[in-house]
Amino acid sequence: GGVFAGGNFRVVRGSAVNGVFHYNGARVSPLGRGIDGVAKTLALYGSKVIVGGSFSKAYQTSGTSVLSGGLAAWSPEDARWEVVGSPLEGSVSASAVAGSLLYVGGRFNSFAQQRFDGIAMYDGAKWSPLGKGVAGGDVLAIAVGSDGEVYAGGAFSKAGGKD
Repeated sequence: GGVFAGGNFRVVRGSAVNGVFHYNGARVSPLGRGIDGVAKTLALYGSKVIVGGSFSKAYQTSGTSVLSGGLAAWSPEDARWEVVGSPLEGSVSASAVAGSLLYVGGRFNSFAQQRFDGIAMYDGAKWSPLGKGVAGGDVLAIAVGSDGEVYAGGAFSKAGGKD
């Protein structure tokens, strides 16, 4: 039980957490040695805690780093950070999970040298674009309806190639 939290902080209740931690009601536990920036969104994807934000690396407990871009997965069972598919080139401000699909949005143009324009979907094996993406700003919120329809909000001027 407990709560996972992310944000723009380095120390919580005397523990160095560097942007992300777990609180069980009595104790603050860092996730490895945290991230080198700001966590903006958290989501539970299977058994992993997905952390999105403005950062480039996540740090294992040993101090070694995982070059992840603005998206990384914390595995509570293994107590380690992992890349989600392939490193992101940009930042993530929003995330949502629907079944086996992870959706992320923010300010990015590519994963693994493929074009995505601010919004993408991960199926556990590969990333896919959502239509023509967004332009003119950032995706700041994502929701998935019961019918599987994806809703994105933010400060962008075009979605799907339309004004």
